[in-house]
Amino acid sequence: MIPKLREFRRPVRIIFGADDPYLNQGVARTFHEVLPESELFLIPSARHFVQMDEPEQVARLILAMPSQGNKQS
Repeated sequence: MIPKLREFRRPVRIIFGADDPYLNQGVARTFHEVLPESELFLIPSARHFVQMDEPEQVARLILAMPSQGNKQS
Protein backbone atom coordinates (compact mmCIF):
# COMPACT_ATOMS: atom_id res chain seq x y z
CA MET A 1 0.00 0.00 0.00
CA ILE A 2 2.82 2.46 0.80
CA PRO A 3 4.22 2.36 -2.78
CA LYS A 4 0.77 3.26 -4.13
CA LEU A 5 0.48 6.19 -1.72
CA ARG A 6 3.84 7.50 -2.94
CA GLU A 7 2.35 7.64 -6.45
CA PHE A 8 -0.67 9.72 -5.36
CA ARG A 9 -0.24 13.12 -7.05
CA ARG A 10 -3.07 15.21 -5.67
CA PRO A 11 -2.84 17.87 -2.97
CA VAL A 12 -3.42 16.49 0.51
CA ARG A 13 -3.69 18.42 3.74
CA ILE A 14 -2.84 16.35 6.77
CA ILE A 15 -4.49 18.00 9.77
CA PHE A 16 -3.68 16.50 13.15
CA GLY A 17 -4.04 17.64 16.71
CA ALA A 18 -0.58 18.33 18.11
CA ASP A 19 -1.65 16.77 21.41
CA ASP A 20 -3.35 13.66 19.97
CA PRO A 21 -2.43 10.76 22.27
CA TYR A 22 -3.45 8.06 19.77
CA LEU A 23 -2.45 9.24 16.29
CA ASN A 24 0.52 11.26 17.43
CA GLN A 25 2.80 13.64 15.55
CA GLY A 26 4.98 10.73 14.42
CA VAL A 27 2.02 9.20 12.58
CA ALA A 28 1.23 12.57 11.00
CA ARG A 29 4.84 13.02 9.88
CA THR A 30 4.90 9.52 8.38
CA PHE A 31 1.80 10.30 6.30
CA HIS A 32 3.46 13.54 5.21
CA GLU A 33 6.63 11.71 4.14
CA VAL A 34 4.68 9.09 2.17
CA LEU A 35 2.31 11.46 0.35
CA PRO A 36 4.43 13.54 -2.04
CA GLU A 37 1.94 16.39 -2.55
CA SER A 38 1.01 16.74 1.12
CA GLU A 39 1.09 19.62 3.56
CA LEU A 40 1.24 18.91 7.28
CA PHE A 41 -0.64 20.99 9.83
CA LEU A 42 -0.30 20.20 13.54
CA ILE A 43 -2.92 22.19 15.41
CA PRO A 44 -1.67 23.31 18.83
CA SER A 45 -3.83 22.31 21.80
CA ALA A 46 -6.00 20.01 19.65
CA ARG A 47 -6.22 16.33 20.48
CA HIS A 48 -7.65 13.28 18.69
CA PHE A 49 -10.86 14.98 17.54
CA VAL A 50 -9.11 17.97 16.00
CA GLN A 51 -12.22 18.93 14.01
CA MET A 52 -14.17 19.27 17.27
CA ASP A 53 -11.37 20.87 19.29
CA GLU A 54 -10.57 23.52 16.66
CA PRO A 55 -13.42 23.52 14.12
CA GLU A 56 -12.77 27.01 12.76
CA GLN A 57 -9.10 26.35 12.13
CA VAL A 58 -9.79 22.99 10.47
CA ALA A 59 -12.48 24.56 8.28
CA ARG A 60 -10.13 27.37 7.21
CA LEU A 61 -7.45 24.86 6.24
CA ILE A 62 -9.87 22.74 4.23
CA LEU A 63 -11.46 25.71 2.47
CA ALA A 64 -8.03 27.13 1.59
CA MET A 65 -6.91 23.98 -0.22
CA PRO A 66 -5.71 24.60 -3.74
CA SER A 67 -8.10 23.37 -6.40
CA GLN A 68 -6.96 20.79 -8.93
CA GLY A 69 -10.02 21.14 -11.12
CA ASN A 70 -11.03 17.93 -12.83
CA LYS A 71 -7.52 16.60 -13.53
CA GLN A 72 -7.18 12.84 -13.49
CA SER A 73 -4.07 11.12 -12.11
